[in-house]
This record gives sequence, C-alpha cells and structure tokens, in this order.
Amino acid sequence: MRNLTRRFLILLATILVGLNYQVATVYAAEDAPVDVPIDELALKLQEQQVAEQETETEVTEVGVEGDDVLLAGLCEVEARGITDPDQIASVCWTVLNRVDSPLFPNTVRDVIYAPGQFAAGGIKAGVEKRRPDMLDIARDVLGRWSAEKSGVVEPDILSSGRTIPPDCVYFWGDGSRNHFNNGATEHVLDTENSPYK
Repeated sequence: MRNLTRRFLILLATILVGLNYQVATVYAAEDAPVDVPIDELALKLQEQQVAEQETETEVTEVGVEGDDVLLAGLCEVEARGITDPDQIASVCWTVLNRVDSPLFPNTVRDVIYAPGQFAAGGIKAGVEKRRPDMLDIARDVLGRWSAEKSGVVEPDILSSGRTIPPDCVYFWGDGSRNHFNNGATEHVLDTENSPYK
C-alpha cells in the first residue's frame, strides 16, 4: 500500500510539474501543511522510489538459484561419481517429469526439496559451486523441456533428445549407475541415440 501511495504521489507531482505549478502542499510528520517546491518534491519522491526498487531487487536476488543451478546441484549429489552424461541428464529429466506430473509438486525447487525424495540436503548453494559439466547438462535438459512445453518437439525420446520417457519419475542407484523407472518398469538408457554423443 505504501508503494502504491508513493507511486501515486510521483504521478501527481509529475502532472503538477507539467502544469507549471511552483508549489505543492505536503504534510510533515506533525500533520502541518508545508509548502515545498514541486520540482524538489518530485525529485525526492523519484529518488526514494529508485532506492526502494534497488533494495527490493537485492533482497529478491540474494540466495535465489535458478532451476539450472538447482538441477546441477542435485546431479552432483545424486549422480556423484557418474561421468556418463546420459545418466546425469536422466536425473534432471526425472525431476522435470515430476514437475509435469499431477502426483508431485509443480516447480523444480519444490520437487527437489520434497521431504524424503532426494538427497537435497547435500546440495551446496551457489552457481560457483557447480561442476561445469553438470551445469551444462542441466541447462541443455531445461532447454529441451522448454521446447516440449512450447510444442516445438514431441515429448518422446527420439524427437526431443530425452534420455528417459515422460513417465519415468523414479530412480535408484547401485553405486555405479542410476536405474530409472516409472514405478513398475525400468527404462534402459539408449546411449546410441544420445544427444550427448
């Protein structure tokens, strides 16, 4: 509400400047009217609004990571020791398949941090902490997923460059590789048609 009031005052001050008014009446802390040159009032209000916007931007950007950074961080935890890019990409696809499923949360962050689902507690914060190869793969998978969402490609393995089908929402690891499945049937990764060859 305070922001809205300030914006209204700035708009009003701008209009008054345009109409060549020289003085505006504002109320001081004691609610006594004070005459202030309108140019000075408009300038102060604009400076205050700019300062508030910069503060708001800083607050929202601190500690916020994009989906690419979150996926890469999850891959570092869930696919540590795995060098096969198809295996790494499949971890990302599992998360995105869950985002698309009505059975799971609908954001990457909420899927990754859902209780008891992934080892998300081991994710270190910050893009500078990511392995470049995993960050590249996460970004590639997100691009392919976005292409599916916008209808550029069909959500199947051959046309979209997926490494697992859309119904694969689970995986487990045996220490050397991850096994991806839909809850009933395991999907064998087709490295011959891999987009990472």
